[in-house]
Amino acid sequence: MQDQTGLAVGTFTVTVTDVNGCTATVSQTLTGAAGLSVAVSSFTNIACNGGATGAISITTTGGTTPYSYLWNNSSTLQDQTGLAAGTYTVTVTDVNGCTATVSQTLTGAAGLSAAVSSFTNIGCNGGTTGTISITTTGGTTPYSYLWNNSSTLQDQTGLAVGTYTVTVTDVNGCTATVSQTLTGAAGLSVAVSSFTNIACNGGTTGTISITTTGGTTPYSYLWNNSSTLQDQTGLAVGTYTVTVTDVNGCTATVSQTLTGAAVLSVAVSSFTNIACNGGATGTISITTNGGSTPYSYLWNNSSTLQDQTGLAAGTYTVTVTDVNGCTATVSQTLTGAAGLSVAVSSFTNIACNGGATGTISITTTGGTTPLQLFMEQ
Repeated sequence: MQDQTGLAVGTFTVTVTDVNGCTATVSQTLTGAAGLSVAVSSFTNIACNGGATGAISITTTGGTTPYSYLWNNSSTLQDQTGLAAGTYTVTVTDVNGCTATVSQTLTGAAGLSAAVSSFTNIGCNGGTTGTISITTTGGTTPYSYLWNNSSTLQDQTGLAVGTYTVTVTDVNGCTATVSQTLTGAAGLSVAVSSFTNIACNGGTTGTISITTTGGTTPYSYLWNNSSTLQDQTGLAVGTYTVTVTDVNGCTATVSQTLTGAAVLSVAVSSFTNIACNGGATGTISITTNGGSTPYSYLWNNSSTLQDQTGLAAGTYTVTVTDVNGCTATVSQTLTGAAGLSVAVSSFTNIACNGGATGTISITTTGGTTPLQLFMEQ
C-alpha cells in the first residue's frame, strides 16, 4: 500500500522501487503523548458513622489537557467532598479521548452509641439515692459526657426522681444520646385508722390500729413500748408512737394518745339512822362522780335506786356501774336508838285516906333525849 494507517509509536522507513529497479528511501518517526494516569492524592474517611464528611482528591498526569472527569456518583468535578462511606471510582478522559481510572473506598468509624447499662430508682420518696450507669461503644475515643444536670461524669449517683439525659461526644465530634427516667416509691405514710381509749381509769383496755401505705413492702414496726406488732391492744393510758420502716429503709412515724375516763367514785352524801328501835325510817343518799354516764345502781337489798329510804338498822352497800362497765362501791351502816323504856323505881302510898301524900319515882332508859313526860290518873 502507498499509505499506512493504524501505526503505533516508532520509526517507519519506506523504500520505493520503480519499474527499472531504481529505488528511493524515506523514514518517519511517530511519537505518542505521555501516558494518561490518575491517582488519589488524599482522602478523608467518614468521622461519624452515617455521616457525609468524606473527601477524595485526585492528581492527573500525562495525556493531553484539558481533562474531563466522571465519577460513579455522577459528579464531574475533579475532587469530591461531602461523601458518605462507600467506594468511589473516577474516569479521567483527555482531549484525545484517552482514559484512566482510579477508585477509593471510604470507611466510617464504628457507630457511636450509648446505652444505660444499669440504674437504681429512688428507694424513699423525696430521697436522692438514684444511680445511672452507661456504656459507650463505637466512635473514636476518648469520649466526653454532658448530662442535663450539668454533670460531666460518665455515671451518675445521688439522683432524685426525674428524667436524666446524657450526650456522649467522641474525639471527632460525633454524638450519641440516651435518657433514663428514675422513679421513686410512693411516699411511705402511716396513719391511725382507729383507737379505743381506756374505759375504766387504771385499766388496760386501750387499742390502736394503724394503716400503712406507700413505700415498698414488707414493712416492719417498732412502738415506743417495744412492741413490733402492727396493731396494739391491752394498752393503758399514755401516748404511743410507732415507726414504720419499709424494705428500703424508708421510715414514717405516727403517735396516738389514749385517755382514760375520770375515776368512777361513789360516796355517801347523807344518811339518817333509825329513830325508834325496830323502825324502818333510815335513809341513805349517795353522790357519784367520774366514769361515763349513765350510771346503774345495785344495793345489797336488791334495790336499783340511787338513794334509799325506809331502811331498818343494818349495813347497806351499793355498787355503781357506768356505761363502760366500770364499778365503784360504798357502804353505810345505819343504827337504831336503844329501845325506850320506863320503870317505877319507887313509890309511896297515901298515909291517910283522902290525903295526897303519895309519890312515884320512875327511871327512863333508851330512846333519845330530851324526853317528854306525861302523867294521867
